[in-house]
Amino acid sequence: MSGILLKNHKCQETDEVKSETYASGSNCFSDESVTLRKEKKSDLKTVVNSFKERLTGRQELKKVVHNIGWLFFDKIIRMGGGLIIGVLVARYLAPERYGALNYAIAFSSLFGAIATLGIDRIAVREIVKRPLEHSEIMGTLFILRLITGFLILLISVISAYFINDRNFIKAVLVGVCSSVYIVQSVLVIDFYYQAEVKSKYTVITQNIAFLISGVIKIILIYLKASLIWFASVIVVEAFLASILLVISYQIRIESIKKWKFKPYLVGSFLKDSWPYIISNLTAIIYMRIDQIMIGNMLSEAQLGLYSVAVKISEVWFFIPMSIVASLFPAIIKSKSLGREIFLLRMQKLCDLLTYFGIVVAIVIGFISEFVIVKLFGAEYSAASGVLKLHVWTGAVICFGAIGSAWITTENLQKITFVKSILGALSNVVLNLIWIPVYGIKGAALATVIAQLVTTLVFYDNKTWQVTKVQLKSLIVHQVVQRFMLGFKKV
Repeated sequence: MSGILLKNHKCQETDEVKSETYASGSNCFSDESVTLRKEKKSDLKTVVNSFKERLTGRQELKKVVHNIGWLFFDKIIRMGGGLIIGVLVARYLAPERYGALNYAIAFSSLFGAIATLGIDRIAVREIVKRPLEHSEIMGTLFILRLITGFLILLISVISAYFINDRNFIKAVLVGVCSSVYIVQSVLVIDFYYQAEVKSKYTVITQNIAFLISGVIKIILIYLKASLIWFASVIVVEAFLASILLVISYQIRIESIKKWKFKPYLVGSFLKDSWPYIISNLTAIIYMRIDQIMIGNMLSEAQLGLYSVAVKISEVWFFIPMSIVASLFPAIIKSKSLGREIFLLRMQKLCDLLTYFGIVVAIVIGFISEFVIVKLFGAEYSAASGVLKLHVWTGAVICFGAIGSAWITTENLQKITFVKSILGALSNVVLNLIWIPVYGIKGAALATVIAQLVTTLVFYDNKTWQVTKVQLKSLIVHQVVQRFMLGFKKV
């Protein structure tokens, strides 16, 4: 009997051990299954987040590409329509009167560089950084530009009158052209659209105004109008564009009555923008001083020939500017993704722009004489030699466009200031030397050299990174390797 009880007791102990072992095993299996579920859940979350990041990235890319498309559409319309209307106006006015009109435009643009306050990119940057304060930012910029617009009108008229031996007609032409900067004060709205990568609204309004002004010019040609009327159309176009832009902004965003002038922002803007003001002024000097000097040193007829060549040469300058303008907000944001990604994006953009500029310059150089004679007539044929030289300014602009974006993102405005002064001084000096010897061809060559100076000169340790980016774009086999690598990834 006792043996049976002992046996039963052992069996119970064995069953308990088995039960504990089973329970323990069950707990182990349970823990493992929970761990596996957590890991699977974590992996799934990672995949979802990765997908979201890619989707967001593609949406951002789509947004940028869409914005570039609108900017290209704007410039293509202006390039095509402007070229057609420009040809008709140049043929009607003939070289001398066409030169007089371009002298007034160039002279007023010298002071117009100050009217813009050099705040374009700074305004976009601040709106991107502080979107909730956009009403205060835009209201302050509007008042500043309005005040400077009136001052520029007064200064430009007085200057033109005395510089040109009290020539009243030239002073009036300059005054009409300068009044544009008062009307364009509301174009601060464009800064908001740039920050939001919604340039299509600006494009639509400006192109409507452009097409209307084109029709007006054709009517003036038909009516055989005087020169002053053609200058007035410039103001009419700016007025229409401004009104339409205000209407667009009030419908889609808010009333401009919500804009607020904040004095404390004035000092902040001017502190950051004064190098850009000087830079814009010096940029206009090395892009327009040649026309003023030709008008004063040679004749208005020679200026008419030169202006035709410059018009053709500059017709494609919008391409690098549009690309950089659309990618500027994205380039700023890419710094948060890491220095390597930021530099790679800069390098690829520089490669693209550099070789695009070289190819375009070569092609236009070959067909320059044919283009000038066919479009403007035999009386403008001497402009073809100028075009062959001046078109290389665009190639240099493409090469240096990425440097301007870099300087802005790195907040190195003082460098912009110094190198722009060097470019302007070199252009003035070279024009003084070459215009008396080589005429309008000397002025074209001086512009190219001056543009090159502003692109490459005055780089120090702070700007060595962008210097390397630019120089790498000139090493053909490395560019090909980067292109092929990017192609394989796609």
